Amino acid sequence: MLPDSIALLGECMLEFSPAATSGRQSEQQYHLGVAGDTYNTAVALAQLGCQCQYLTALGQDPHSDFIIERTRSWGIDTDVIQRRVQQIPGLYLIDNDDSGERYFSYWRSQSAARACLSDPASLQQLLSSMAPAQWFYLSGISLALCGPESLSTLVAWLPTYRERGGKVIYDSNYRAALWETPAEAAAAQQQVIEHVDIYLPGVEDELILRGLSDKLALTSELRSLSQMEIVLKDGGNQMLLFEQGSEQKLTPTRVTTVIDTTGAGDAFNGGYLAARLRGLDLAAAASFASEVAAQTIAHRGAVLPAELWRPLRERLESILSTVS
Repeated sequence: MLPDSIALLGECMLEFSPAATSGRQSEQQYHLGVAGDTYNTAVALAQLGCQCQYLTALGQDPHSDFIIERTRSWGIDTDVIQRRVQQIPGLYLIDNDDSGERYFSYWRSQSAARACLSDPASLQQLLSSMAPAQWFYLSGISLALCGPESLSTLVAWLPTYRERGGKVIYDSNYRAALWETPAEAAAAQQQVIEHVDIYLPGVEDELILRGLSDKLALTSELRSLSQMEIVLKDGGNQMLLFEQGSEQKLTPTRVTTVIDTTGAGDAFNGGYLAARLRGLDLAAAASFASEVAAQTIAHRGAVLPAELWRPLRERLESILSTVS
């Protein structure tokens, strides 16, 4: 296993984010980028000093070439990305309300990534081709893209990966449009959760998936998962940290500017994991991660501009220097 390296499974799509506010929808201009939940986390990890490889599929078209070029520019290894003939990447468009809350429109049902992940043989090839990373990251969206047949392939692979010394990270990240029912998503998650070492759920998603009505009941259920490290995120509200039977509460960084909430949780995950993989404890890592998320929602699109990662990397290095 390559120490402190991480492989991430999912879909990277073309992203159209509002370039500027406009009084009329017909005049709205959009900025073209590349994003996707696990992809956004990969960008954060790479920009904060971790070795990353991304596991997905793209087409052989110019837009897929653009995604590959952009991904490499972030320092993410693209060597195992499959390139599929006569298939193209998915696409999504962001709209924001006055509070910065995001709303998505997707065109992804026929994407190269979905075709690859939903085919057991293609998924197995993708997993077998990845470099021997110490960590493997996936989300509820990754599971939805797999579908029932490939999910069985993934679930069979996870214990073998862990037996070789690998560790698994999971974010429940529920998207209703990708599932027939919440129960279907919950059943898929249940098959994966027993193989997870670090769990990064959000309160809103987990209440839906577990059929619960309040955070107190959710907290009680999460306490039973004592074998794993858990960070329960709740937007700007207090987060809960669980590790080996201990429990901590932490107030996230106060947010003063909200322009676009897209990618906030993904950025948090990347910041948290980069800090943990590089030696910070849970509380320090979560505190730093909330700074990364706060920066992200102060800008449009799911991924921060390149020039804003440098001060965050310097901030992390400064924190690390005080504990080394």
